[in-house]
Amino acid sequence: MIAKQRPIYEEQAVGLGTGYLMKFNFKGELIAQLRLGKDSVYHPGGIDFDGQYIWIPVCEYRPHGRSLIYRIDPTTMEAKVEFTVDDAIGALVCDRDRHELVGFNWDAMQFYTWKQQLLDRGKWHLKSIANNNQHFIHFQDGQYVGQGLMICSGVNSFLKDPHAKERIVIGGIQLMDIHTYQSTYTLPIHLRSKTGRIMTSNPFYTDVVDGKVCLYFVPDDDQSTLYMYEITNSKS
Repeated sequence: MIAKQRPIYEEQAVGLGTGYLMKFNFKGELIAQLRLGKDSVYHPGGIDFDGQYIWIPVCEYRPHGRSLIYRIDPTTMEAKVEFTVDDAIGALVCDRDRHELVGFNWDAMQFYTWKQQLLDRGKWHLKSIANNNQHFIHFQDGQYVGQGLMICSGVNSFLKDPHAKERIVIGGIQLMDIHTYQSTYTLPIHLRSKTGRIMTSNPFYTDVVDGKVCLYFVPDDDQSTLYMYEITNSKS
């Protein structure tokens, strides 16, 4: 499904800032950091790992801003801009089976898919743009989990009533088909950090450790804490 022409929004002011990819150990000690972006393109988004490289989008901090797509060696922390996008890409997922990248734009209104060229592994071409017809959450991060599936996390907010200014913020995780973008499982997340932030507000990662599914969250900005949860089967 090809997306329709996106709506025209009033352009927001282009800001200036500095973005970094930081490498920590499990003691919270900073091992290395790498500055990313250029000028107004400074906001790093959700990352994924393809088994060899880290992929990370860096965009202008506004809807429909420009983005740089980086490939980074996690051992040497060397970065290379693979291509640019004329939209604000907020997260990337690596489809390791098809050698494709799937990106979500601002508020995950659209999915972009880029295909790696077989004859020139250093070049990528845009394969498709599709509308996101499921708006349970606005994706902040995602990763490929195999068998054509990706797991995505994010938040959404709603007004308590049409006349109120206060908004209700919800979090969630969605397991999705990476080819059709259809949700196969949805899990609301009500957990909050010590500051009151929804756990799925920022980076998210899932892994299987000793046969158990583990979830990792870093929800807060600035001074942050890594929260780790283990999913267990409850018996009634």
